Amino acid sequence: MNRKTTIQILVGVLVALAGGLYLLSPSTREAPDRLWIPALSEPNAELLSITIEKGDLSTELVNQGGQWQVTNRLGYPAKLGAMIDLVSALRSAKMIERKTANPEHHAELRLSESGAEDTRATRIRLGLAEDHVVLLGQAASQRDATFVRSPGDHQVWLVSGKITASASPNDWLSPALFDIPETAVESVTVKHLASGESYTLVREADAMNWSLVEPPTGLTLKYSSILNQIPSRLTQFKLIDVAHRPANSVDATSVIEVALRDKRIVQLDLVEEDERYWLTAEVKLNPLAEQPLAPDVQLENSETGNASSVTSSDLGLSVSEAALAKLRFEISASNFATLTKVRSDYFDTQSED
Repeated sequence: MNRKTTIQILVGVLVALAGGLYLLSPSTREAPDRLWIPALSEPNAELLSITIEKGDLSTELVNQGGQWQVTNRLGYPAKLGAMIDLVSALRSAKMIERKTANPEHHAELRLSESGAEDTRATRIRLGLAEDHVVLLGQAASQRDATFVRSPGDHQVWLVSGKITASASPNDWLSPALFDIPETAVESVTVKHLASGESYTLVREADAMNWSLVEPPTGLTLKYSSILNQIPSRLTQFKLIDVAHRPANSVDATSVIEVALRDKRIVQLDLVEEDERYWLTAEVKLNPLAEQPLAPDVQLENSETGNASSVTSSDLGLSVSEAALAKLRFEISASNFATLTKVRSDYFDTQSED
């Protein structure tokens, strides 16, 4: 074998080796077809907690006997739909493509662990048999995917699905304080303590709309369904925050008494404090009731003839009645305005002749 042939063979071997090393090198962009967090999909995987952090915000979610709670909001129940969405997205996410490993590009992908708020990653700690921590960045602009990486590893990956996780505990609160169908409500009384004004709303068995007991003479409603606002809002307002009741709380400005057909009353005390709007709730026996219903008596739905889902033992409360007495709940300004309307708000200002 002459010198020229030997050199050609050596060059060929080197080219082949270089090609193999290239395919095995970290610069290969194509990702293996595998789950991003395989530990979540193991047969006996048990997810006990999720901690989400970003900047100064932090949310701690804990699985207590199958019910997810927001630990840093007094253990208040977490929003079930949001929990399902997050866990499902994390469990199904697959690695699509290897991206940059240059830490100088982390900020633009919102995968930085320090620096300005809008460049930081969302840090998620999964409480499995062994804690698993990941960093969540921004969603890809032109595909259903998200930029992610692991702490201490500069390598960025693109994984399937647009995965989002708020670090604000308020975003994880179960939105409904209670779930009482309107058919279980006998009347709603609104009392404004400063002015002394009060009024009561009822709905007849076959009526579509609520009506005012002893309506003012000579005035007409602004529209036929306007009195439905308070009864419907009672199960639709969104909680903004939850806190312990302060020892020296500000006196309520308005009180709403929801009289149920099972002879109980749900009383809501409403107050504005430092430009925030709070309510407290209490369940008590209607003092005018002759005899409360037995716990297993269901209420007939006057519209459908079916039994209501609310019995005297179930108000659809997010928390126990004992816990309810210790908490107060922040609601939006618009919800507060609806719940504290005065009687004249429902009528046209001009009297009929």
